[in-house]
Amino acid sequence: MKRDPIVAEVRRIRQEHAARFDYDLDLIVKDLKAQERASGRSYISLPPRRAKPRRHGILERKPVDEPPGADSTARGATRTGGQREDTADAPIAD
Repeated sequence: MKRDPIVAEVRRIRQEHAARFDYDLDLIVKDLKAQERASGRSYISLPPRRAKPRRHGILERKPVDEPPGADSTARGATRTGGQREDTADAPIAD
């Protein structure tokens, strides 16, 4: 991977800044906040967004080679496991 000189410079500066405060995160944050205030620029803080709830349960997965919109239940797959109904309880052959 190529070494990016801009990324290297940012990392060097960040490392030097952290070393000045003995890597104490509270002191680093206080210094950065003081730099923000001294800059005269206006900064905003957005309220945290709530994460969207995940759906629970088993979702049917379609095979990769199946085109979008294809319905696998038409071929006998169940909504709970994706196995064909006629082979769901069949013994496994050796």
